[in-house]
Amino acid sequence: MRTHEIIVLVSIALLASEFCLRLRHHEWKLFRDPNSKPQSSRFYDFEKISSIEPHKNCDYLTKEFWLEMQNLTKDRSGIKMTNDSGNRYLVAKNCNGRLFSVEENLRTTLFSPKFSTRNYFLFGSSTLHNFEVPNHLTTATMIQKIFSGSNAELTVHNYGVSGATLENNFARMQAVEHKFNDGDLIVLLFGINDVGLDTYSSYESVILKIIRRLGDTSLLIRTIHRRLAQSGWKKHAKITAQHKIKLLEEIYEWATLKNIKFKAILEPVLHLKQNPNNYEVALRKSFGQKLEVLYKFGYEEFIRLLDPKFAASTTNVFNQTDPSVFLDQAHINAVGTELLAAEIVKLTTPCL
Repeated sequence: MRTHEIIVLVSIALLASEFCLRLRHHEWKLFRDPNSKPQSSRFYDFEKISSIEPHKNCDYLTKEFWLEMQNLTKDRSGIKMTNDSGNRYLVAKNCNGRLFSVEENLRTTLFSPKFSTRNYFLFGSSTLHNFEVPNHLTTATMIQKIFSGSNAELTVHNYGVSGATLENNFARMQAVEHKFNDGDLIVLLFGINDVGLDTYSSYESVILKIIRRLGDTSLLIRTIHRRLAQSGWKKHAKITAQHKIKLLEEIYEWATLKNIKFKAILEPVLHLKQNPNNYEVALRKSFGQKLEVLYKFGYEEFIRLLDPKFAASTTNVFNQTDPSVFLDQAHINAVGTELLAAEIVKLTTPCL
């Protein structure tokens, strides 16, 4: 067989493979539309967000709240800062809304007692900041409500900020350590931003980067990239988790030296929910194989290495929820914040 005939046959086979893949995935656009990529639920418009399973028939989800939240955070929600050691961290942008507000760079927490003897500091990312619910339904407010209902003289402070990693949160703790008193408790929610989502691309080989770029024009090439990259995703998730666990140990030692109590809590993620319903299965698929692999292997490593002396997991807290509480891979509705708050209180009460 001549060379040009082989080239023709290979070309036909590649085109046929591309056609079959597009037919199977119902994907006919030559280029991926960047606006169609999965994203945080807070960026969706009101009509879309109010129609999905976790937000159907929710009394708190009003157009007033959703537009207020988006208008107050549309430019940016996080502000970059640097502590005295030169380490960078994020704080939430102050905003004054009726239903969504941030004061002194902290998301507003309601039901605080008039007098308190101790502080309960919550550090975390957007899953703690809770863009998707009004002030009275955030996880922090739910926790405060539980404590205030039991007459505990304790004030909850919500330091959750969008995009924060363990490194960001530790730098912020160091920046505000003057606010901590002996016997106060720091609760650190982590996991969602700590499996290597933000760092994998810098470790990817040049060849895989080229293949990934070519995948913007071909579903076949995109599929090949996914197959080739999976081992790298697994390795990166595990190495990242191991590094983060060492950082958690460092934070625990730092807090102990300052006579501050510390509890690290691995937060729930859609990709680890057991027995997902049809909505959740479709939602997981929409975020692609990379997130599936990073969350699976990163969280497995976290759970394997967590030190029960100062850490715990809430990954199973939503296993029985149906309809779903998940608005995307990480953010949750008010049913979710209430369940998570109760679990956090249960895990941290022995520390108080």
